[in-house]
Amino acid sequence: MQNNEPLLGYDFFSSENGYIFETNLGVEYEVKFKSTPYLFSSKSLYADNIFELIITVLKTNLGRPPFDRRTSKTISDIFEDFYQKFSETVTIYICDSSDGRQMARSRKFHIWFEEFQHENYLKIDVILIDSEKKRFPTSLILRRNNPYLLQIFEEFESITSGYSAEK
Repeated sequence: MQNNEPLLGYDFFSSENGYIFETNLGVEYEVKFKSTPYLFSSKSLYADNIFELIITVLKTNLGRPPFDRRTSKTISDIFEDFYQKFSETVTIYICDSSDGRQMARSRKFHIWFEEFQHENYLKIDVILIDSEKKRFPTSLILRRNNPYLLQIFEEFESITSGYSAEK
C-alpha cells in the first residue's frame, strides 16, 4: 500500500550563518549560502548575487549519514526559502574534496536535487580538473527566470573551461 501524502521535510531554523536542521536519526546539518561575488567578474551585474552553497554535517553518530528523502526535501525547502528572499541568487556548489569523497558527495547532491527538482530551477554540472588531475564536481544553480541567465551561463562556461584547461 502506497502512501500518497506529500513528503515533509524536517523543521529547520535560520542561524547566523545559514540554516540548521536535525534528522530523526540525530544527524545535524548546517546549510550556508556564503556570499562569493569574486567567483565571477566584478564587472558582472549579478556579482553580488553569487553564493556558494555549503552543506556541513555538524554532528552524527552514524559515521556517514545514510540517504534520507526527508533531508532532500529539507534542502529543497531551504533553497526555496533562500530564493524567496533573494530571487536573483546564483548558487555554486563545489563538492568538498578534503577526504577524497567528492564524487560520492556529488552523486548524493545530484540525488537530493533531482528528488525535489522544481521546474523553476536549472542546474549545470561540471567537473573541474586541476593540474594534479584532481577532480572537483561543481554545480551552478539558478532560477529559470533569472534576467541574466544567458550571461551567467556564458561566464560560468568561460570560467570553468579555463580552470580545467591544461596548465
